[in-house]
Amino acid sequence: MGSSNVASVEVRTAAFSINSARLAPGIYHFHMRVLELPPLSRRHWYELYIIARNTPGDEAVEEAPLRVE
Repeated sequence: MGSSNVASVEVRTAAFSINSARLAPGIYHFHMRVLELPPLSRRHWYELYIIARNTPGDEAVEEAPLRVE
């Protein structure tokens, strides 16, 4: 998502949702530390949704796999 027309980027899974920090037009960053996960949550694949929105609120969604070890 390298567009300068993006006003915000949200990163979401079934367990959390965070808004990414805007570093420059079209460049966003997020970082998350998870201290501990229940044993049943480990070694699973989850779907990571990256949602880009422009100022009027139109959104584009990309999906990516997320592996938790």
